[in-house]
Amino acid sequence: MLEKLQVKYAELLALRHAHIRSDLNLRVRTLHKRVEDIFELLALWQHYVEIIYMPEWEMDWIKISM
Repeated sequence: MLEKLQVKYAELLALRHAHIRSDLNLRVRTLHKRVEDIFELLALWQHYVEIIYMPEWEMDWIKISM
């Protein structure tokens, strides 16, 4: 059962990739979306790192101001 689903998913994924490759406009939109997603991921990672490495005094200041 699982193998059938994996095969079917692979077939559908191949069809989707073929469709994207055949339509230039769709390919550009897909690449644009991927680039936007990468930048969003980088921004989220930057916020995560800022919070993780935030100095203790800054965390205390944020707690007080809330």
